[in-house]
Amino acid sequence: MKAQFSNLYPIFRVIPFQHLYQRLSEEAVDVVIAFQEAGFKKAIHYQELAKIPVLSVMSKPSPLMQKNELFLSDLTQLPIILLDPQKCPEEYRKLLPHILGGRSPMDVYFCDTFEAAMTLAQAGYGAALLPVPDPVRNPSLIYLPILDAKPISYGIYYKTLTDHPMRKAFVKLAKETYSIPYLP
Repeated sequence: MKAQFSNLYPIFRVIPFQHLYQRLSEEAVDVVIAFQEAGFKKAIHYQELAKIPVLSVMSKPSPLMQKNELFLSDLTQLPIILLDPQKCPEEYRKLLPHILGGRSPMDVYFCDTFEAAMTLAQAGYGAALLPVPDPVRNPSLIYLPILDAKPISYGIYYKTLTDHPMRKAFVKLAKETYSIPYLP
């Protein structure tokens, strides 16, 4: 983007979801990169960049570390670390009843952020159940795909590309960047 548009001055913001999409509708922000959510106005467009798998992330050693893949039912052996249901993707929320059923509240940790969940997993508090968009891995952690959890659509939202050459170029470059297959 910098090579194509020398006058581009990027600003990245972390804004609560309820305000972010309103700002997108008002074109106070150009794009939102996030997991797909249902129920948006037709005036907002979404293009998928990748399908992000849901992984179980846990510290070494772990009773599950000899496995290459897991099912949700395998996670009943460990305390579970989850993202806050009010701050996570819709498809992720659909997994929660399958994970929480029959668990003691003392065996469930809810986190506001992906980073907080990763920190608890690394500290050995349990297995974090997370959509992991970044293939950069911490070698002290185990990352196992959850076979019965659908990958979650991750993409880019925008209002329009017409008459917005920088926005259009950004969407194109984002699609090219995410065209590299994800390796769980």
